[in-house]
Amino acid sequence: MKTIVSLIAPTYLVGDLYGKIRAGFKRILIFAPTGAGKTLVGSQVLSDAQSKGRKSLFLFYRHS
Repeated sequence: MKTIVSLIAPTYLVGDLYGKIRAGFKRILIFAPTGAGKTLVGSQVLSDAQSKGRKSLFLFYRHS
């Protein structure tokens, strides 16, 4: 299994994510602090998938 750690600015995260997918990564974890834009990245990815007619699932864990 391939493992990679990427420390990049949030504005480049979506492009970097798609690059990892094209490179063959199947399991990708986005780990970032509060306010870094994780939800926006997920929203963009889901929107892109929907516009192409693909199914998608977005899971998250909320610690309360």
